[in-house]
Amino acid sequence: MHPSGGAVPQEVEALLGEFLVLLEAVQRELDERWRAQEKTDCHLDRV
Repeated sequence: MHPSGGAVPQEVEALLGEFLVLLEAVQRELDERWRAQEKTDCHLDRV
């Protein structure tokens, strides 16, 4: 439900679905990179 009380338009719902798919892909990529850094132990503890 939209805050105004109306239903969320299908276009917005479709965009949100695509966004979530992309977000999951980014999350997987970051997880893989993090694991790779942990294996080589070259991540920085301080910036």
